[in-house]
Amino acid sequence: MSGIVGSGLIDLLVASLDQAPVVLGAVVLLGHEVPSRIRLGGAQAVTIHRLPGGNRIIDAMGVDDGSISWSGYFTGPGAASRARLFDSMRKAGQAIPLSFGDYAFNVVVVHFEYDLQDRGALISYRIRTEIVPDDTPQVSNTSDALVALLSGDVAAASAALAELGLVAAQAPLADLQTVLPTAGSPNSAVALAAMTAALAASASAVQSGILSSGTVLQPTTSSNFAGDLNAGSLSTMVNAAGDHGAYVKAAGYVNRSNNWVDELSGQPQGVPLILA
Repeated sequence: MSGIVGSGLIDLLVASLDQAPVVLGAVVLLGHEVPSRIRLGGAQAVTIHRLPGGNRIIDAMGVDDGSISWSGYFTGPGAASRARLFDSMRKAGQAIPLSFGDYAFNVVVVHFEYDLQDRGALISYRIRTEIVPDDTPQVSNTSDALVALLSGDVAAASAALAELGLVAAQAPLADLQTVLPTAGSPNSAVALAAMTAALAASASAVQSGILSSGTVLQPTTSSNFAGDLNAGSLSTMVNAAGDHGAYVKAAGYVNRSNNWVDELSGQPQGVPLILA
């Protein structure tokens, strides 16, 4: 194996460690699609009454969340289809889930534009979303909507873990689906506690998988890292990189599922269960 090829594969492996899941709707952003920076924050809506003598009264009117925006790239033969998929979200104008790290929101895509470069092989894009306030009714039953989002994310996490055959993480998710409330039914404290426990058990197994696959990808202490590589060790690292990516992808869904359970429980979103 040439040094150039070996170096390229090493760079690919190292890059795979720097990917945290960003999920918009049912789409998981991959590779260069993942933004290096996401803008958050907002303002407090106020009315300022200016009085004679320089005095003033400030009436706080409530939270005015800013937009969430980022940019990235679509590459390869599927670039155009990925861009059209994101543009369809803008055209639909529907509230969809957005999650990254330990953040989770319901958003509407209000602006999306992209530039075709190199005859469509490279597409740069820019996207802006607006947060749907928690107290804005999007459906007749907010609890039903949260349960639907939770069910979808649990199914997505199970599908990601199926690629790995990680029964220790899949089994708790299967148990969780059996206690999901049906449409219109109240959320019992017992069911919510069971869902929380199931997610914690699954998260523990996923976290172990992330740590074990990440350990394989850690550089050796040898000063001649590239020279120490052989066909067997490189194959092991490539497989570990694939597993690591699948674990991180599942972690995003499990963390977001926990956020939905927190909302169903009337609790603020806590720290993520899994650190990817």
